[in-house]
Amino acid sequence: INTLVTLLVAVMLDSLKIVLIREQKTAIELSKKREELMAIFKASPDPILVYDSLDHVQYLNDAFTATFGWNLNEVKGRKIPFIPKGQKKIPGDVYLNGIGKVKDTEIRFETKRHTKDGKLLNVLLSAAPIKGNRGETAGIVVNIKDITQSKKLEIQLQQSQKMEAIGTLAGGIAHD
Repeated sequence: INTLVTLLVAVMLDSLKIVLIREQKTAIELSKKREELMAIFKASPDPILVYDSLDHVQYLNDAFTATFGWNLNEVKGRKIPFIPKGQKKIPGDVYLNGIGKVKDTEIRFETKRHTKDGKLLNVLLSAAPIKGNRGETAGIVVNIKDITQSKKLEIQLQQSQKMEAIGTLAGGIAHD
């Protein structure tokens, strides 16, 4: 009986050792994937935010801090007060259907956002859902592109085209 118990314990220990080795490999692979994602996140020149399912900030990159002024310690677990009145928000339920499963859609729209010091920026906002284990919305990842300078250039171009049209019209009238 002692031999049988010893054999049984040895088999159980070997099984546990195999499971432990698998768990360690999985943990190492997950750690590598996390590092890869964090490198991508940090390398992006555009501000990126990650919200949880309650629309509270979980992560933001250095580009967000450089553009908007807030750092992660100031806003983690809270909402950022940067949406001006009357500007479009990402609706919290945009990714949910009647049974709480994530819709496989991303949204993209132009809007405005405030910086920490009160400056108003024109931005192109793109968002996509983060799926949980059961297909529910676990959060949202948001990419924000500052298009303020592009908008200024667009307005200047429109103004110059208007002035050119007026000049052409005035020249035609003067010629007549």
